[in-house]
Amino acid sequence: MEKNIIRKIIAKEWLFLLGSLLFSITLFPIIFWLIVSIFVAQSGNFSEGYKAFLGGLFFIEKRDVLDSYIFVLIPYFLVQFVRSVIWAIKVIRQK
Repeated sequence: MEKNIIRKIIAKEWLFLLGSLLFSITLFPIIFWLIVSIFVAQSGNFSEGYKAFLGGLFFIEKRDVLDSYIFVLIPYFLVQFVRSVIWAIKVIRQK
């Protein structure tokens, strides 16, 4: 019985990771580019930026590798941070 609970927890965490990675690779660069172009008023060429992002992600552009991987992991870390804050608030309220 305990193995099923552990499997469910691992499956749930795996889905969080996969979902955030999918979001990071597809939608997050578009949203980031839109926000930067609106607030910073520098509308750069999105296709060149996305090409550099994917080049860094797949080790084609060596100078963009670290930036690309940090960019991909940001949504996952944000989701985990929000989840830990919610968990901490629940624990504090129980006492």
